[in-house]
Amino acid sequence: MSSAEEFKLQGNQAFVQKDFQKAAELFTKAIELDPSNAVYYSNRSGCWASLNNFEKALEDAEKCLANDPKFVRGYSRKGLALFKLDKVDEALEVVEQGLKIDPNNDQLKKDKASMESTLGSSMNDIMGLLNNPEIQKMMKENPQLATMLLQNPNLLQNPQMMQFMANMMANKGGANAQANPTTTTPPPQSQSTNFPDFNAQKPETKPEPKPQPKTESAPQPPKATPPPTDESEFAKTKTAGNNAYKEKKFEEAIKNYDKCIELNPNEMLVRNNKAACFIELKKYDDAHATLDAAIEKYKELSYKEKDPTHYAKLMARKGRAFFLQGKWDESIDAYNSSLLEDRVAAVEDQLREVKREKKKADELAYINPEIADKHRELGNDFFNKGDFGKAMSEYEEARRRNPKDARIYNNMAMCFIKMMKFNEALKEVEKALELDPKFVKAMLRKAVIHNFLKEYHKAIDTYKSVLEIEPENKEAQEGIRTTQMKISTSMGEMNDEERVKRAMADPQIQAIMSDPMVRIALEQMQSNSKNIPEYLSDRTLGPKIEKLIQAGIIRMG
Repeated sequence: MSSAEEFKLQGNQAFVQKDFQKAAELFTKAIELDPSNAVYYSNRSGCWASLNNFEKALEDAEKCLANDPKFVRGYSRKGLALFKLDKVDEALEVVEQGLKIDPNNDQLKKDKASMESTLGSSMNDIMGLLNNPEIQKMMKENPQLATMLLQNPNLLQNPQMMQFMANMMANKGGANAQANPTTTTPPPQSQSTNFPDFNAQKPETKPEPKPQPKTESAPQPPKATPPPTDESEFAKTKTAGNNAYKEKKFEEAIKNYDKCIELNPNEMLVRNNKAACFIELKKYDDAHATLDAAIEKYKELSYKEKDPTHYAKLMARKGRAFFLQGKWDESIDAYNSSLLEDRVAAVEDQLREVKREKKKADELAYINPEIADKHRELGNDFFNKGDFGKAMSEYEEARRRNPKDARIYNNMAMCFIKMMKFNEALKEVEKALELDPKFVKAMLRKAVIHNFLKEYHKAIDTYKSVLEIEPENKEAQEGIRTTQMKISTSMGEMNDEERVKRAMADPQIQAIMSDPMVRIALEQMQSNSKNIPEYLSDRTLGPKIEKLIQAGIIRMG
């Protein structure tokens, strides 16, 4: 038969998987076995809240606090339930009670800020209402109404209240509004005012408790007396262990922690520290054995002896050990269990780190160059048939299988060119050249894209880079001639604003334009065209001016 603690752990797992109904059933089984455990009621309250059943969530939160008034999470659970039931004032009072116990509790601080924000919004609604001339007139005639609203801001969200005020405005008086035959029977009157008591709750009818026959109380078993410990010796030994750990004397620290465990077997943190030593020594199996023994011991403790934050630390340590072993799924489960007991920002960060590493590992495990080649060839077949969409799908799968194959990115660039998506094509071809800077086919494709984008200066630069690798490359030689013809043709066309805008965004062009000598040369060329040949033949200025002509910044004609 499963123990209450085992049902709780199963419930935690179901909660992580967002199966809240199943989790609630498991926590119920835990409660049946141990109805005095506040944690079980707290967890089940969280399930009901996730299922939007806030009445049950409130009921369990109250049972939680009845069992342990110092269980801080119970105040958060109760506050949330009251807040969702539109009892904001009561919710805020509950949160304040929790903060008196733990003033630094982050969750309660967040709860308080959210509730105060809601109250502030309600007050703004009241002020807006009071600025209405009709309402102001009504307030003068019925001053009790303003007082009631200021004392109970939530009444603005009460349908009965809004209907009551509408009736008052329509009939210009509270008495007439209540006598209006079109309205339903007014709610019962409050003793302190003439206005309906909109906060009145229906009294719960509970059966009279049956008289119990007087019986002698059953004898209680004697409480187990904990083994006597020398606290001063324990503290001294623990300090010695901690100091040894800081000095990286892990074997010595383990010996001290073992002595601490002998003095007080119920102390969880020294067991956790011992596991940390084994992790530092890369003895992960010993670390897990230490932690598993601690967890079993924790389950044997009485409810009053258990501290959920200690259990959370044990599980976080297991998560770290699994992480260092590369056991991603086990690490994620352990960290999730830790966070269910105690929400710690550092543990949340560690969990995110595990998930990132798992994603990388999954991607690496998926890599298979042979399968990538098959998908790339299938993509080539679809490309040759003109089915660029299917070709792209195959290339993408090939890339996932082998992200370091420059040919795949080059082929994807060609697909984008065929689909007239030149910016996307340029990104893919640049990725190919990052992987293989001397990939001539990718360089020629890049030059083609620059030509489509009318970035003729970049196209010529790219063709020249090809010729540095392959001086006899005919495609590059022809590309330069073709691009120069396009530049000459563009001189007689109207000014291409898009081309100029794109050129001015180019860092190379920006650097040329910021050169003081170039600026002087441009001014003189503009004032006297006879100066143009002289500047073009200059070894320093000539290439820069030619680059501006290619980019369309300077137009010759």
